[in-house]
Amino acid sequence: EIYTLSLHDALPIYMDNDVLLTRTIEIPDHAGVVRGLIRASESKDALRSATQALDLGIAIGVLLATLTATVGGWFLTRQAVRTTEESFERLRQFTADASHELRGPIGAIANNAQLAANENEGLASSTRMRLANIAALANEMRRLVDDLLILARAVQPMTRELFVVDLDKILERVCARLLPEATAKQIRLILSPSQLPSLYGNPEQIERLIDNLVANAIRYTNEGGAVTIAALIDATHIKIVVSDTGIGIAADHVPYIFDRFWRADPVRGPQGSNGLGLSIALALARRHGGNIAVTTALGSGSTFTLSLPRRPTA
Repeated sequence: EIYTLSLHDALPIYMDNDVLLTRTIEIPDHAGVVRGLIRASESKDALRSATQALDLGIAIGVLLATLTATVGGWFLTRQAVRTTEESFERLRQFTADASHELRGPIGAIANNAQLAANENEGLASSTRMRLANIAALANEMRRLVDDLLILARAVQPMTRELFVVDLDKILERVCARLLPEATAKQIRLILSPSQLPSLYGNPEQIERLIDNLVANAIRYTNEGGAVTIAALIDATHIKIVVSDTGIGIAADHVPYIFDRFWRADPVRGPQGSNGLGLSIALALARRHGGNIAVTTALGSGSTFTLSLPRRPTA
């Protein structure tokens, strides 16, 4: 017998772990009595394989996309950094070259002005004063050019500049050189006795950075004050501590004192300062693998601590 069946006659669909779906259809006879069942099932294997392939494809796509984005980002970053580094290097080289070339003409201006003032004794006092001002300004410009040249060269490696540095002699020379300036302001310049071990570096640059720290302390200390220079030694570093009883630094100004050309009050500040002294000191300290720390309070003086490694850094 042939029966015509419809899916509407099917029993409810169910699912299990191995079978995606199953349709069961009852087969009745002419009297309506169920004589048998037809069950049709579809395996989940095909869908499982397709789903796994899709998951794998998505995972590989995400991995490739992440890898591509990472490599692309790294490449673009390197390109941007390289461009910035090249621009900075060109600017640094230009500053060094310009500073080097300007030293000669500025020195000639200062020397000629001094010679002109000294050769002719019959010059009017106003003319002699103008020549003296020209010589003083030329010397100030020469010092500024020298400072810029030092800053431009402070990023170069020290492979060929490592010499034995005698800190005791450097401290004595700095104090002897700055004693007249301190005496003129009635400031006591005190050098605590010490027997410091030698370290390695550029002696001229280390002397310059210590000179800048002491000169800065004298410059911002009022008459009758004191500037003290002491040394501390530990297993790895030598510390030069420069303390003064000067005007101190406001807390909101401390983060900027090592910035180039920065001064808290350019109008009322001490004369003879171009705002590069502490910048040069910090740049030279870091070039030698060291650092400078400051503790200060407005009206209570300042203490600058120069820390230098006893052995050259890698």
